[in-house]
Amino acid sequence: MFQKLKSLPLRVAKRVARAIQDQDARKYATPGADDGASTGPQVKDIPDTELADLPAEAVAYDAATALGERGLVFVDVRDLAAYQAGHIPDAVHMPLGEVVYRLAELPPDARTLVYDDLGEADALRATLFMRARGLEFVHTLTGGLAAWRRVGGKVERRSS
Repeated sequence: MFQKLKSLPLRVAKRVARAIQDQDARKYATPGADDGASTGPQVKDIPDTELADLPAEAVAYDAATALGERGLVFVDVRDLAAYQAGHIPDAVHMPLGEVVYRLAELPPDARTLVYDDLGEADALRATLFMRARGLEFVHTLTGGLAAWRRVGGKVERRSS
């Protein structure tokens, strides 16, 4: 499907991506408060059968290799407090619960590295979801932010 999207004009491809996001939002909507509001889909709510059929090793990306590369897009899937406490400079903050809605914000052809604190479940789940939705160059940063720090990667903090 991704190959078909690449052949479409950008505005059409974006419209198709948004339609897929809307379809996912409806499909995985969870009931909210008593007023009938919806809290929306969460990546963790999506059944494993909906995720890419890839072993974890297939999407792993070493922190030391990432440190030396240019042009990478980092996606931090941790909560806001963890992100503000320290994150890779210029990382896109996209908490796990927002990945379903915000997938179209990521450049489809960029090499994207998804990370959490230790490179475990949340980052891997987000990576597999992104791959299942057509992003080809998405990987999980092995060891997460902890590994990035160990190899000397810069970390910045935000107070707001």
